Amino acid sequence: MAENSVRMSGIDISTHQSGIDISATGADFVIVKATEGSGYVDPDFHRHAQATINAGKLLGLYHFSWNSANSIEEEVNTFVDAVRPYLNQAILILDWEDKDGVYDVGFAQAWLEQVEARTGIAPIIYMSASVANAYSWERVAAKYWLWVAGYPGWAPDYLDTPDCPYAPLGHGWWVLMWQYTDEGRVPGYGGNVDLNVFYRSDYKWKSLADPNHYNTDGDDLDMSENTDLLREIRNALRYGKANSHPAGDVIWALDDIRVNTQKALAAQEALKAEVAEIKSSLAKGNALEK
Repeated sequence: MAENSVRMSGIDISTHQSGIDISATGADFVIVKATEGSGYVDPDFHRHAQATINAGKLLGLYHFSWNSANSIEEEVNTFVDAVRPYLNQAILILDWEDKDGVYDVGFAQAWLEQVEARTGIAPIIYMSASVANAYSWERVAAKYWLWVAGYPGWAPDYLDTPDCPYAPLGHGWWVLMWQYTDEGRVPGYGGNVDLNVFYRSDYKWKSLADPNHYNTDGDDLDMSENTDLLREIRNALRYGKANSHPAGDVIWALDDIRVNTQKALAAQEALKAEVAEIKSSLAKGNALEK
């Protein structure tokens, strides 16, 4: 299932891909490892980040968490202090795969909230499809996008924009990006590299990196605006006031609406009218929850 008809392809790298020629890769975006655990900064972090910017590619920065060994404060400080020079130029990401700590949803939520509070940027979270399905992520999923990882045998080993077979996931997740292989090949590097598809436009990426200066209103409206509003309504219905949840068929009806809106990308005027109607409904005070 695809999350959107507008897509980009990209890579994620660390010091393991030292020497990669980012400008030659053909990637639309590059996600760079910044930090890990408490106090560790990737040796190639700044070199990779600057090369991405110089190549005119979209930038993402991630923190690999060892939450089973460190405090939230240690890990937040490590990441925020390192990425501060790139704020509003990059999306921020929590890499959640500590095998001894993936169950600790509260830690992940606190990390995301504290990074958002200190930077003004809502991070996204990376994890495997199995972890995304295994625990009660509803409160995290209601606010933060998911970058999901999973490597089916049919996945390509080159930059592409395939449908994500793991969406829709349980626990309220909405898939923003899928890492479909860790054995990919790109020009400019002779070894394996992780490959990803991002189910939005470049404008959406920029709005996640710099929410105060980018939005999807007016002439810049893209399909993600419509989808994001439906996501907001869906989460309000599912996680709204106690004892006021509508029947489940309303949730599925909204999913159907989302799929149908994806087919209307060319009908820009109709799309603008639909978004305006949804915004008007939201402004009337959670009417859909009653």
